[in-house]
Amino acid sequence: MRSIHVAGIGLWTPRYPGLAALVDDTPGPAAASPPAALLPPAVRRRSGPLCRAVAEVVGQAAAEGGADLSRTPMVYGSVYGETSAAVEMMGAFAQGEGLPSPTTFHNSVHNAPAGYLSIATGCRIFSPSIAAGPETPAMALLDAWMLLLQRGGEAVVALADEPVPVPLGVPGAFLIAAVAFLLRAGPGRPARARIGAPRRGAGAVPPIPAELALHPCAPAFRLAAALARGQRGAVSLGDGGPDGWMVELAEDG
Repeated sequence: MRSIHVAGIGLWTPRYPGLAALVDDTPGPAAASPPAALLPPAVRRRSGPLCRAVAEVVGQAAAEGGADLSRTPMVYGSVYGETSAAVEMMGAFAQGEGLPSPTTFHNSVHNAPAGYLSIATGCRIFSPSIAAGPETPAMALLDAWMLLLQRGGEAVVALADEPVPVPLGVPGAFLIAAVAFLLRAGPGRPARARIGAPRRGAGAVPPIPAELALHPCAPAFRLAAALARGQRGAVSLGDGGPDGWMVELAEDG
């Protein structure tokens, strides 16, 4: 069986633009939008805020691990997706001829970030998009883990959500935020840690800033913090209880 390694991490929020800021808990000045240099200017102009956040963290993770994104599939997970585009599209039904713009329509579909990034990187490998409620981080990591066991190589797991607007608002306020993990199968260049397959069980719940604790993908930010701090052992992908999901982190090698 191949071992799976975490070779790179990317993170972006309006106050935490990278992993170092999260670990040190040193938020910077608020940023309205991530640089998203991975996207060509024309694609960046058409994309929505959530897609740009995903592009930013995937670029960070790939840069750390030296990945060729034209040959690296992405597993994208989001609990709600780009709901701002969906609400804008539904509002257009009641205006004028009742026809939304094509750009708004394709920004509203759940796999829009995967599509934009495949265009930007020239990657034609199957890249799934997942929505599994509070288990979204665990299911995205599990999907990537199984993909790597089957085909080897590398895969990026990206998790992101944005605030859900009225009239689709949900309890609890959270900010747009995204995180990505570059996973690599088998031995190779040094990595942050070996990571086991997500499974049921209890695990540690690493601390993260309050503004991320309410985020739908909070378990993924906790995992990023654990990896950045060199934490080992079981890390929860939920609330830490035995009925939730967890992963085991071990020394690379």
